[in-house]
This record gives sequence, structure tokens and C-alpha cells, in this order.
Amino acid sequence: LNANNLIDGQVYNPTSKTGSAGWANNKFDPVNMDYVTFAFAKDEVKRIGKIAFNNVVALNPERWAKDTQVQVSTDSADGPYTPIAQVTLKRVAEKQEFLVLPANARYVRLMFRSNWGSDRSVGLGEVEIYEAIDADNGIGGVIARLEEDFPVRGAELAQHVQVVVDGPVA
Repeated sequence: LNANNLIDGQVYNPTSKTGSAGWANNKFDPVNMDYVTFAFAKDEVKRIGKIAFNNVVALNPERWAKDTQVQVSTDSADGPYTPIAQVTLKRVAEKQEFLVLPANARYVRLMFRSNWGSDRSVGLGEVEIYEAIDADNGIGGVIARLEEDFPVRGAELAQHVQVVVDGPVA
């Protein structure tokens, strides 16, 4: 259950036991809280605006992440970090998307505040980080208008501006 599994594009299927197993820590500590840090390729700063999670990991659902804080830093992997969102993941085996306040980030840290009741570990299956859509530029304006007029189609277009997180994972 390796942190690199969080960005491999594969989701664990508990029925067929296929896909990547996701990530989990060794013991959940609600006081010190575990976290995973992502870095963008080439040490670039990106303006993020949406994050998506899939909770499915090769562990009992009680260990799936629940309350998660999204933090960003433009300085270093050690921070300082600024929280930009607090999300509560549902205990469902599906992709969950959250808009976040647009923020510049070189590093994105997910701080796990709770799981679904286990004291043994906290785990997560997959993470996708998307750049914020700039409605002032041509293509961003089109996507923003489509999201207003046709929410499903606009969301599909927005998926094509996904940030590739292929830097180090800690």
C-alpha cells in the first residue's frame, strides 16, 4: 500500500481484486495526523481549483479516509502549508470531486483527520488534482460557460486540464 499508488490512474476493485491497492499508513494517529505530500513535475507552481478522490483501498472500509484537509505550499515539501479546503469523503466506492478555492501550489498535502472508525490505519485509493479554470482566457471562458449551461459537459471538458502529478510522493 504505497503512496505512489495514489497517482497511478488505477482504482482497486474489491470484487475482482484488481487495480492498485491504494495507500495506507501503518497506524492511524488522530492526534498527530498522517499526511501524504505531492509535488508537481519540474518543481512547477500550478494554480489548482479542484481535487478528486477515490476511497477504495485494499482494506476494510472502516479504514478509508473520511475527513481530509487539503493544504498547499509554494515553498518546500516541509512547508509552510496553508489549508485551502476541508472535505468529508463519503464511504462509497466512487470518485468524489471537490472544488477548492483557487490556490497556487508547488506542493499539495492531504492531512487525514479521521477515517470511518478504525484505530489501525487510514487509507486512500486514488487522487486527481486539477488546475483552476481561468474564465478570462478563451478556452477557460468556454469551459466556464459550458459548466453553467451544461454542467455534465463542462465537467467532462474540465477533466482534460488535469494536472499531472508525477513529482516525488512522500
